[in-house]
Amino acid sequence: MINKSAILILGMHRSGTSYLTKRTSDFYKASLPNDLMKDKLDNIEGHFESHALSSLNERILQSLGSNWFDAKIHTKQMQLNSYKKFKKILSIALENAFSGNKRIVIKDPRIMKLYYLWERCLMDNGFNLEIISITRL
Repeated sequence: MINKSAILILGMHRSGTSYLTKRTSDFYKASLPNDLMKDKLDNIEGHFESHALSSLNERILQSLGSNWFDAKIHTKQMQLNSYKKFKKILSIALENAFSGNKRIVIKDPRIMKLYYLWERCLMDNGFNLEIISITRL
């Protein structure tokens, strides 16, 4: 069995996650998503987030009656219930974003609100999970 590893970058917007994601990818020779969000004026080097995964995360948050900027906390059970509903589409989106790469880096600030869902998704798809968390003070 081939070991697969997912490095999950956890942090909210404007906390340095884009910089950390790019440097982590370079250092660990881990793949970034194929469908990177377009560069924005506020972050010229890029955000290094998958457009599809970010959109899917927003859709999941909406199904929970929330969004990325809502302070609402979603319990582990709520997230795992959502995972059951979105399991197939999450797995397909993950495969499409990373084309079967065995060492990947995932970054999307929405994952801070959906950590348990993504933990289960990555484990169910055979990934060992490594976490890097960043906080801006």
